[in-house]
Formats: sequence, structure tokens, C-alpha cells
Amino acid sequence: MHLSQALHIYLSIHLTLLISIYLSIYLSIYLSIYLSIYLSGYLFKSDFFPDKCHLTCLQEAFFLDPMYTWQKSKRQSGVVYSKRDFFLFTMAANTGKLAGKTLFITGASRGIGKYIALKAAQDGANIAIIAKTAEPHPKLPGTVYTAAQEVEDAGGKSFACVVDIRSEDQVEKAVQETVRKFGGIDILVNNASAISLTGTLQTSMKKYDLMNGINARGTYLCSHMCIPHLLKSSNPHILNISPPLNMKPKWFQNHVAYTMAKYGMSMCVLGMAGELKSQGIAVNALWPRTAIYTAAMKMLGGGEEIANQCRIPDIVADAAYVILTKDSKSFTGNFCIDDNILKEAGVTDLEKYSCVPGATLMPDFFLDVEDFAAEKEEPSTKQQSQSITGSGETVKTFQSIEKMLTEDLVKSMGGVFIFNLTGGEPGEWYLDMVTGRGEIGQGAHPHGKSNVHMSMTTHPFLLSTVASNLFSFSFLPCCCYIFNIMAHDHFGMNTYSKWFDDWHLLPVKGHMTYWIPTKKYPRARDDLRASSQEDVFSVSLSLFSIRFKYLDFADRLL
Repeated sequence: MHLSQALHIYLSIHLTLLISIYLSIYLSIYLSIYLSIYLSGYLFKSDFFPDKCHLTCLQEAFFLDPMYTWQKSKRQSGVVYSKRDFFLFTMAANTGKLAGKTLFITGASRGIGKYIALKAAQDGANIAIIAKTAEPHPKLPGTVYTAAQEVEDAGGKSFACVVDIRSEDQVEKAVQETVRKFGGIDILVNNASAISLTGTLQTSMKKYDLMNGINARGTYLCSHMCIPHLLKSSNPHILNISPPLNMKPKWFQNHVAYTMAKYGMSMCVLGMAGELKSQGIAVNALWPRTAIYTAAMKMLGGGEEIANQCRIPDIVADAAYVILTKDSKSFTGNFCIDDNILKEAGVTDLEKYSCVPGATLMPDFFLDVEDFAAEKEEPSTKQQSQSITGSGETVKTFQSIEKMLTEDLVKSMGGVFIFNLTGGEPGEWYLDMVTGRGEIGQGAHPHGKSNVHMSMTTHPFLLSTVASNLFSFSFLPCCCYIFNIMAHDHFGMNTYSKWFDDWHLLPVKGHMTYWIPTKKYPRARDDLRASSQEDVFSVSLSLFSIRFKYLDFADRLL
């Protein structure tokens, strides 16, 4: 009897030890995988970890959720995981303050609006998805129904509403149905927007009415319909995704209709914040400092290459979350910039919001390039004295470029850039990136050197984009595409083999075309001739890619 008991105890102890060892090994494997991803950051800074990858060996995975400590996420083997899954635990943390709150978000079927919805959904919020898209767009994926399903998957409750916010009847019905379903409305996010970056003669009244009908009137209408219900909330907010009111002519002169429409949203903030402050409703604006990579930006920017200069939508969503969880009685009437809000909230590492960590970012509209450059300055460069003096937008732009120069950057570039400017502030400038900390000057280069020639108008945003993206070698296609500033790239002046062939940007009235050296790139010639007139595709040149658009006269150029 005693022997049997002893044997039973002996086996129990050994079995317990074996189970403990097995579990510890099992857990350590999983924890080591995800902690290594979290701690190293290497996977996100190299091509080793693509934007989406297949995980074929794990039946289930653990992700650290900002709200719920460890959340078990059951996944099937072979399912595609996006990079965003791993970023969940590195962004600004949820606090649970939006649990049970109801958000009415316009333009929420895709892009920034959807990401704001998903962020709130992690708290368990109720989300009314307000958008016009009921059927998938061939170039812009996402509908009110797909977004609603993503909200449910993220932990929130959704209500998909197909609404044209230009229609008073449709907006009123959507508000009533949202209140009926969720019991009220606590937060309105006016995100829906239409854009056409065209001049006065190129902007038809149909486009004008579309932009003002959605941007300005739609924002006013949704606010008008939601305010009676917001008054019943304990912490009501209206958040407009619109820019600070920068009244400099450069932000009007090339797309006056769009600026009027977008500033109409900002003026709603200016007026309603004062009007509703005594009633406890906060009205604020939020605007991204940099371009945000969405499906719309991909289409406008000419393809996936534009991602190199963008941040991911999570940065705006996280900033919106911080604003919407503030006390509505004390935080109102503010025109917020996304990264400033996050810095104030204690987020110190903004690099994780970049599509490509470490890349040079493109500033968004309505933010002056000198302000953007100041945010990007490193302590070691702040003490650098400026050799460029004078006034005007061109001078400010080159002063901003001068602030970015470092010895390492100059060493890596090793070339001389010549800028021939026309328009309001014509002249010739040079950027010597050969020795020391580099040199910028107005006029011809002292020694007549040149590796890269660029001729362009003194378009404010074009110059701003050059200033912030010069060293990423991908700014010109995007800038030309967005502003219909069309150009020929002429290769073959000299050989600048370290980075890419020399090229000359020539302003051409009409459509965007890139003239390539067909003897050196015969396949590109064949691809151009085989493509349709409207086809847009990429051809790799040296160490970077540039987008091409086929035109009627391409054959003559080639």
C-alpha cells in the first residue's frame, strides 16, 4: 500500500514536471517570436518583412492589444497578416474611454475615416459608417458594408448607412436611424471630402458644386443634424478633418475651388467652437502633417511608390482618438496637427507611423514647408548657420533644404543639382552635394559643375515637395501627377552612375510623359508602344522606379 502510494506520488511529480516543461517551451516559442518582432524593429526596416506575408506554421497567435492586455486572436494557417497586425501594440494605446459611445463618421468606408472608426471600435464603440459607396470601386476598394464588418471584427458595433451627405433628407434619415439603433450620438467626425487640384478655368461648376457640396455644405449639414443629439451626451465632440486656416495666396492660386471648399470645413470649426462652447460641445480640426498612404493617395500619387513618402493612416486615427477622449468643455476650437497631438500625449517614436521607416516624408497641403522642415531638424543641424538670405517663397524653400544637409547625406549623394526656375520668382540655383556639408547658392555654380538639371516653375507645392523629398529620388512623378504639371525627362547628358542617369525636367503644357533613352532601355519602348493610351505602369530605371503614362505622341518621342 505504501509502495503504491509512493509510486503514485512519484509519477504525479514527474508528470507535472513534464507538463510544466512542455508548456514553458511552448509558450516561450510563441512569446519569443512576437517579442522579437516587437523589440527588434528589424523586420519593419527591411525587405525581409513585406507589407503582407503568409504565416503558414501557426494555428493561433497572440497580439498585445492596446486596450485588453493580451488578446488571443484565432487565426488559420496560411492566412495573410498585414504589417498593421503587428503594429497594434506599438501605437498610441486605447484607454477604453469610448466604450459604449456612438460615433457618426462620414467618409468612413475607406481611408482615414475607416481607420478612425477602427480605432474607436477597439474600445467597443458604436460606429455609424456614413458613406456613398455601396458597391466596390475598381480602383478604390471598400464599401460601407466591408467597413462595417471590419468594425465588428475590431470589437465595435457597426451600422452601415449608404448616404450622400449633400442630401438633407438622407443625412436626416441616417441620423435618426443611428439614434434609434444606438440611443444617441456622442461624436461626429466630418471626414468626407472631395478633391480636384485644378485652376479656375479647368474647374467646371459641376466639380465646384461637388467639392463645396461635400466638403463645406456636407460638414455644415451633418453638424446641424447631429448637434441636437450631441447636446444630450456627457462628452460631445465634433471633429473635422480639415486644415489650419493658412491664408497665404500660394494655397489658393493653383486650386482656389478646392481650397475654398476645404477651408469651409475649417471655418465651421472656427464658428461652431465659439457658438457651442457654452453648451459643452467641443469642435476641433485635425490635419496630417504629411501625406497619408491610402488607396486614394495611391491613385493620385501614381502608384505604390508614393508610399515611400507617406505615413500610414493610423497616425491620424491615433491623434483623433486622443482628441475625442479629451474633456469637451476644456478642449475646443483647436486646429490640431496629428504628430503634435501625439507628442503631447507622450508618443515619442513617430517613425513607426512611416510606411518606410527613415524615409523622407512629403508635407501635406496647407502646411508651410519651413514649418515642416523645422519639425524634421536634428539637434546637430539646428546650430548650422544659414548662408542664404533674402525673402520670398523660393528663398525659404532653399533655406529649408539647407537645414537638412549633413555630411553623411552629402557624402552619400556626391553630385551637383542645378535648378532653373521660371514663373513668379525666376532664377538659377545650385545645390552642391560633393564635399563637406554641401553648399547652396543662387546663380551659376562657381565651377560650372552639374550632374542633375531641373527646370520648373516656382509653384509653391512643387518647390515644397522638392525640399522635403529631394533625397528620396521619387518626388517628381508624384508632384507632376497631382498638379498636372507635365514634363519630359531627358536622359543622357552626362553619366551619374552612382545613383541614376542625369535627366532634365522640362515643363510641357499638356499631359504627363516621361521621355526615356530607348537605346539603353529598349524594353520600355516596347512596353510603351504595346500599352493603351490610358495605361499607367512602372518601369525600373537604375536604382529607382518612375511611373509612365502613354500618350498619343509617345511614338514620335521614342
